[in-house]
Amino acid sequence: MTQKKTRDQQPSRLPKWFWAVLTACIVGVVMVAFYVFYLMSGRAAYDSAYRKCGGAPIEASGFAGGRNYYLLGDSGYTKHGGPLVSSYFCSESEAKSAGYERPQRLEK
Repeated sequence: MTQKKTRDQQPSRLPKWFWAVLTACIVGVVMVAFYVFYLMSGRAAYDSAYRKCGGAPIEASGFAGGRNYYLLGDSGYTKHGGPLVSSYFCSESEAKSAGYERPQRLEK
């Protein structure tokens, strides 16, 4: 003989709207995390300078007390910005007038 389950014996189920809200919150948190990482990585600043200059910008760094700039192709050029890049310039003359120098080992 089979017994019919009463309402009290069935496992409780959360409504569908709860799962929709939970999913939306998780997706939102992940999107915010990616956006913050994008801003913190320096990529946003590099992309902005790339658009402004119409090509790869000159990266300038004030790391360890030095004020150096790097051209595309130099060993110190990161191609994506980063925490050590403090400024971007569109020309070498702009970088020099701001007080930055090209490292001697890279000058040709």
